Amino acid sequence: MCILLPRGHIAVSFLLIFIAAAVILAAPSLPTVQAQSGGVAWSKPVKLSQETTTGLRPAVAADPWGGVHVFWAQGADGIGPANLIYYTYWNGQTWTEPVDVFAGSEWVSYDVPYATVDSRGQLHLIWAGSDGLYYSSALANRASDVKSWDPPQILVRASVMAQSRLVVDKEGVLHVVYCRREPGSNVMYLRSRDGGLSWSDPIAVSQVLPTDPQVPDMVRMTMDGHGSLHLVWAENHPPEFVGRHVYYARSDDQGKSWTLPVDLSDLSSNTDWDTAINIAADGQDQLHVVWTCGASPGRCYRYSTDGGQSWSEIRHIFQGLIGLAGWDAMITDPYGDIYWIGTLRYPEALYFSLFAGGRWADPPQPIIGLQDSEGLAQAHFPQVAVGQGNQLHVVMIERDNGAVWYINGRSSQPGLPPAPTPSPAPTPSPTGPLTAAARPVVMTPTPERETVVSSSPPGLYNETDLRPVIWTTAPVLLLVGIVILICISRSRH
Repeated sequence: MCILLPRGHIAVSFLLIFIAAAVILAAPSLPTVQAQSGGVAWSKPVKLSQETTTGLRPAVAADPWGGVHVFWAQGADGIGPANLIYYTYWNGQTWTEPVDVFAGSEWVSYDVPYATVDSRGQLHLIWAGSDGLYYSSALANRASDVKSWDPPQILVRASVMAQSRLVVDKEGVLHVVYCRREPGSNVMYLRSRDGGLSWSDPIAVSQVLPTDPQVPDMVRMTMDGHGSLHLVWAENHPPEFVGRHVYYARSDDQGKSWTLPVDLSDLSSNTDWDTAINIAADGQDQLHVVWTCGASPGRCYRYSTDGGQSWSEIRHIFQGLIGLAGWDAMITDPYGDIYWIGTLRYPEALYFSLFAGGRWADPPQPIIGLQDSEGLAQAHFPQVAVGQGNQLHVVMIERDNGAVWYINGRSSQPGLPPAPTPSPAPTPSPTGPLTAAARPVVMTPTPERETVVSSSPPGLYNETDLRPVIWTTAPVLLLVGIVILICISRSRH
């Protein structure tokens, strides 16, 4: 049955219906948000890896074009020694199927990868092996192709490698710090001025003597706006070999020389923990450090307003919450806000806090609690990267020996547009001889597998989210338009 309307009204109605249809068809999909915490909207977690019998410590890096890169070490089929480096990539729509970009021999194990993307779009990866510290790189937009990766190098031949960190400065110089899990060893630094083709000899930053019983651990490094490097680490002491001291050192000349280590610990007790330290530089080049401290243990905080020359008194933050799940994560966004993420109890949860306006949000806000996921409320080894100005990309493992998971947070800061895709830079020539320790190590990765669609991280835009709505609504609107056309035709007779 047609309702006869004046021709002018019919035309307007017809126009509005088709405008509505066009808007729905062109509208971008919206992110699916799980919770709002401290001004950050968090997505639902996405599982990236299979279950494993080997403890995983994932790494995450964000590129300037919206991509997210995740790495972890694992054995084939989740069993056996972790002699494979797996990689997956979020391209703005889907996760690629994980592919092992590096494969070692049966008697070599891998651990604690760390990745970063420089301004040229080069993805740099370092990781610990049972025979040394490895490095390789690839263009970020081609990293899913195992053939795009440079042959890996062993930068340092040594056993029982611990964590390492890599920073690329504005001139493209690669800065690497690392340590070994051996008494009497030191926190070491080395750099490359030619994109990783050749490397300097390692130099010691800490001052541990060969006969000393302590073991350096958990090195972390950041760079401020002036190009100064800031380094922190913990030292584990016998007989329990837990952290008893946390230290800071700085280099103002691209790593050529370092200040003497400064002990940031609370020295009033010989039994309290002081370990798992993180450092971040804010927009005003102030330095902020948070570490695990006390007998419980809780969290301690200090800051420096003069580039690390002097430090504030120790403040205890997040009081009433305790625990250490491997380590915490901490990072600065382009606006100078600092984000801290870690697992604490009681109540047990994965927590988040923001440092803005001169203070930490205290108490921290739970991201994932026991009511959401018992395994992720006990998550270990979180890592975080910032992308597009306001995207927090967090990876972790379930409990202390589970699968790799990802969660996305969107802050209240404005997002930044993707950077123009850079042209590949010419391959530089080595600036120094390749030492025996830095010669390429030939590895044979498993052939690349076909890319498949995986769960999209619901904190990001996903073009498939509204397709059912679009394709259900659009035919109805078109049918209504046809009916109106028929009514118009009849009204003319």
